[in-house]
Amino acid sequence: MNITDERIDAGKAFDWGRTSEEYAKYRDIYPEEFYRRIVDRNLCVSGQNCLDLGTGTGVLPRNMYRFGADWIGTDISPEQIDQAKRLSESAGMAIEYRAVSAEQIDFPKESFDVITACQCFWYFDHERVIPHLAKLLKPNGKLLILYMAWLPYEDEIAGKSEELVLKYSPSWTGAGETRHPIFIPNVAFDYFNLEEHEEYDLRIPFTKETWHGRMRACRGVGASLTEEELIRWDKEHRELLDRIAPEQFEGSRGAAAVNLLGGFLAEKNAYFGSGISIAPKDVFIYAIGTPVTVKVSGVTKAEALSVAGDRPGDYAGYDTVGEAFAYQDADADEAVDPEAKQYGGIHSYTAYGDFMGMLPPKDWGYTV
Repeated sequence: MNITDERIDAGKAFDWGRTSEEYAKYRDIYPEEFYRRIVDRNLCVSGQNCLDLGTGTGVLPRNMYRFGADWIGTDISPEQIDQAKRLSESAGMAIEYRAVSAEQIDFPKESFDVITACQCFWYFDHERVIPHLAKLLKPNGKLLILYMAWLPYEDEIAGKSEELVLKYSPSWTGAGETRHPIFIPNVAFDYFNLEEHEEYDLRIPFTKETWHGRMRACRGVGASLTEEELIRWDKEHRELLDRIAPEQFEGSRGAAAVNLLGGFLAEKNAYFGSGISIAPKDVFIYAIGTPVTVKVSGVTKAEALSVAGDRPGDYAGYDTVGEAFAYQDADADEAVDPEAKQYGGIHSYTAYGDFMGMLPPKDWGYTV
C-alpha cells in the first residue's frame, strides 16, 4: 500500500509492506530500559486493556506482553500485520491484530485503559484521530506517545549512514534528529491534559549487519527506493560500514515519551521556551529562534512577573495553577489594567534556533 503525505518526504510515496520482513528482523531493537520506563508508570500492565496504534510488526505489544496487559495492535499495512501475527503466534502470545489505519479504527466507547503510539504519531490525521481516541479511552485512561531516534550529530556511523539515505532520498524528513520533546498538535489539548513527558538517552548494541538491516528498513530506503536504487544503496552502505564501523558497536539514541491523561478537556496551558523542560500538565511550545508575539489577558501583574525571565533566550511561561503569563521583555507596569489589575499587553519573545512544537489556541491572539 503506497502512502503519500505532503507533510512527509515532500509527498514521496512509501510502502511499509515492501520492507516488512526486514522490519520484523531488524527493528525490534528497543532495550529493556525503554519498556521498564513504561511499566514504572503503571502503564500497559496486568488488568489493563491496551491498544497500540501503528503497531508495525507488533514490537511494542510483543515486548510488553510479559507484563500482563491485554493487547490489540493496529497498522495501516497488511504486510506489517502479517509479520506481527506470525511473530506473536510463534511466541505463543494471544495478541489481536487488525490491518486498519488509525483514522478508521472502530471499537466501542471506553474500551481501553491505555492507547500507545510508538514511532508513528506524526503520520496521523490528528484532527480526526485525537477526538476519537479520547472516546475510546476509559475515564482517566492514558494516551502514551513514544519515540526513539538515532542522533546523527553525535554518532558518526549514524550520521554517515544518514548522509547516504539523503543521497538517494533527498526529501526524506527523517534526517537531522536531535533530543527534543515529542511534537503534540494543538487539537490534542482540547481532549487531553499533559500528565508528564520525558527525554532520555539510550545505547543500542549493533553489528555491521544489524545496523545495515536497520537502515535498509527505514522509510527513506526500503520503503521508498526503486529496486535498482535499493541495489546501489545496499552496495554503497555496506562499503561505507566496512570503512568506518567496527564489527560490533553501540549506537547513541535519544528517546522520548509523552503521557497524556484523557477523560476531560484540557485547560489553556502553554510553555514558551528555549529549553526542553516543561512542568507537568503544561502544554509546551519549543520556540527556539522564532519571534512569538502573544496578546494575553486575565492574569495579575504579580502572576505575570512570577514566571518572567530576564535574559535573551530565557523563557516566557504559563503557570497552570496561577494562570500566569510573563515575557522577558515585557513592560509589566504598562501592561496592567488599573481597574482589573490584569496583565493584557502585547509583547514579543525571541530565542535562537529552530521552531519546534506547538502554538497556543488562536483566540489568544498571537502572531508569529
